[in-house]
This record gives sequence, C-alpha cells and structure tokens, in this order.
Amino acid sequence: MTDLRAERCERMVQPIIDLTASVLASQVGNLDDFDDVIRAAEKVLDVAEMGSFGIDDAAYIEWAGAAPATFRRIIEAAERKDKKAVWLAFADPVTGVYRVSAACAGLPRW
Repeated sequence: MTDLRAERCERMVQPIIDLTASVLASQVGNLDDFDDVIRAAEKVLDVAEMGSFGIDDAAYIEWAGAAPATFRRIIEAAERKDKKAVWLAFADPVTGVYRVSAACAGLPRW
C-alpha cells in the first residue's frame, strides 16, 4: 500500500526549504525574491490542495485543512511584493508554515 503522507511530504521537502529561504530574503527588500516565494509556495500549494483523504495522521489532516488558504495568502502577498503580509502569512502562529513540520514529523528529511 502506498504511504500517501510520506509521498506528499517528500514532494514538499525542497519547496519548504526554498520557501523559507526566499521568505527570509524577501524581508530585506530584494524584489526578485518574491518570484522565488511564489514558485516555492505554488509547489507546496499543489500538494496541500490534494487534501488529506486516505491519510490517517491527525497532524497532517489538521495541516491540510488550513494549508491551502495559507499558501494562497503567501502567494497573493508575494504578487503584491508586500513583505509584511508575506511574513505574517508564513509565520502565523495558528496557520503558519511551521505546521507542515508537524504534519511530516518522523518522515525522512523532516
């Protein structure tokens, strides 16, 4: 049987690393970094939009419920080149990107 959670988390490893680096870089004013934010966030959004059907991990299910809106907010803010809004969506204490680490905890590279 395929481990959907493991497959999806594997697909997100590098995009999350890239997103983290580009969000941090965007905070110091390099406008080119917003394009990198968008590209990385879109890759994670593609996975998030698959939802959690077929996955029985509670943390993943919780993450998947909020993640699409979070990544859309990041993308929309990056399109406006609004570094404050990018950071607020990325670091939100309730729905922020950190939640993917709980969703993928214990898997290789996480």
